[in-house]
Amino acid sequence: ELPLRVLVDSAFVVKGYGTVIRGSCVEGKVREGDRVVVEPLGVVSKIRKIQNHGKFFREAQAGERVALNLPDVNYDEVKRGFWVLKPGSYIKSGRMVVRSEGLLKPGRFYSFFFGMREVRGRLSRVGEGIFILRLEEGVVARREDRAVVLDPTGRLAGGVEVIHPYPRVLKKSFIKENAGLLLESYEEYLLREMGPVGLSGELFRKLTGRAPNTGILERVSVKVEDRFYSKEFVEHLKKRLELFIRERIGEEGYGVPKAELTERFGLSNTLFEHIISSLKDFRLLGEHVVDERNSDLTQNADFIRLKELLREGIREEREILSAGVPKEVLSLSIKRRHVHRLGEFLIISEELLRHYEEKLRTLGEDFSVQEAKKATGLTRKFLIPLLEHLDFLGITERKGDRRVWRR
Repeated sequence: ELPLRVLVDSAFVVKGYGTVIRGSCVEGKVREGDRVVVEPLGVVSKIRKIQNHGKFFREAQAGERVALNLPDVNYDEVKRGFWVLKPGSYIKSGRMVVRSEGLLKPGRFYSFFFGMREVRGRLSRVGEGIFILRLEEGVVARREDRAVVLDPTGRLAGGVEVIHPYPRVLKKSFIKENAGLLLESYEEYLLREMGPVGLSGELFRKLTGRAPNTGILERVSVKVEDRFYSKEFVEHLKKRLELFIRERIGEEGYGVPKAELTERFGLSNTLFEHIISSLKDFRLLGEHVVDERNSDLTQNADFIRLKELLREGIREEREILSAGVPKEVLSLSIKRRHVHRLGEFLIISEELLRHYEEKLRTLGEDFSVQEAKKATGLTRKFLIPLLEHLDFLGITERKGDRRVWRR
């Protein structure tokens, strides 16, 4: 169902009710109690009563004449050609891309009638029959809306059809290059135009009055949360980001600040994090993007805190996390073997692991759990996971109730 649009032709005051706005409901539905906005005034009011041909009704719909009781609107500010709309359902714009009908001359002032409202504007040619329209005032218009055009003498000069009511990019070269998409596949055009900003279903509905074609979006876009991005754009961006990050990490040794990357490439947090998560060797650690294989973790404050916590001995994972060490730092430290996971919930530093290995080697070619306990001073809670981890690393092998060195 199309959003509400009531084209206003008059306004007056009724004693005991206040302002009444009369017009034609050209699209959508309106119900008693709805909040609506009168444009271009921008005044919001709740509908107290609805009349149709002198009778009160609870609702009205497209094709009907309506009189709306809007007590919060000053009737003497309302003019013929204004719109009554649902808040948040439309865009008001003074710049749009149009297709011309008639011999309209670029650079010349004309009067454009959107609905019944007259607004002066000038056209700038983009290509065959396609123009950028710059208006002296913003108007409410959607794709496929039409406007009658009069010349300065008041004669009919032709008309225009709105093909893009709210362009983000007004470069003629961009519009001309993508004119085919603009005319035939609006979703694809908007994806290219919106770039790193992305296209939301809400914006598309404001521009067209309908939902986007999901088949087209599935074919040419990537969805991240509530926005769609051109697949082609995202792939190009991934390559640029990866190259830039790799060069910067080579210079810095540790990582690249997230804020620097989002600002440089004009990215939202959601799109940035989506792209970083898809890159093979990089990950976001706190406020930096690091290389999982090569970044120098010793420059990371959280990593330094982790090593300090483990300097005293084996710790439970929950202790480490509650001390403020991010899980991402812990997992990367394990992946890089700066620290080790013992069993399901214990963490030990690489240095302490090697320290205990040296103590166990003093026991000879093989040893029992009891001998290991005496040599290390560890309780079974820590010792058994330690010995099982040495088995996992291929350093020792369990044979019966004893362990032997494999290397």
